[in-house]
Amino acid sequence: MADVRYFFALQPYPAIAREASVFAAETQAENRTGGVIRPVDTLHVTLALVARTTGQVPWALLDSVRRAARSVHMRAFDVGLDRLEYWRPGDRGLLALTGGEGVAGVEMLHEALMIALDRSRGTYTPHMSLIWGARETAARRAPLLRWRASNFVLVRSAHGQSRHEIIGRFPLVG
Repeated sequence: MADVRYFFALQPYPAIAREASVFAAETQAENRTGGVIRPVDTLHVTLALVARTTGQVPWALLDSVRRAARSVHMRAFDVGLDRLEYWRPGDRGLLALTGGEGVAGVEMLHEALMIALDRSRGTYTPHMSLIWGARETAARRAPLLRWRASNFVLVRSAHGQSRHEIIGRFPLVG
C-alpha cells in the first residue's frame, strides 16, 4: 500500500507554477543538476503535515483538522520566493525556492495552523520544492515569484503518484 500524506499548503496561481517549472527546467539544464522536476500542478508551499499513513486516515481526524483550519482567521497576504537553495533531506538532494521577507505571511499562517492543531511549532522554513534527487548547486537569487495567498488547502498525496487531491479549501479573509 502507498505512503499517503495529508498536509496543508499554499498553491501558487497556475501561471506562477508554470514560471517556477520553467525556472526549474532552466536550472536543471544550465547546472546539470539531474533529479526529477516536480509536476507543475503539484507545486506548493507546505504549511503543516497533518498525517502520514499507509491506510486511510480516520474521518474523525480529518474532521478535527478541518475544524482547526476553519478556526484560523488571517487576511490574504503576498508570498514572494526569490532564492534557490540546495538541501539534503535524507538521502536525496532537493532544490527549492525560498524567500526572505516574502515569506513572513507564510510563517504567520504556519504558526496559526500549528496553534489551531495544538502542535509544537519546531523548525519551519517556507519553501517550494522544485527538483528532487538533484546534485548540489550553489544557492543564489532566483527570479521573484509572487502571488496573493487568498486561501490554503488540505491535500491528500500518495507517494510516488505525483498527484495531489485537494480535500479542503480554506479562505484567508481575516
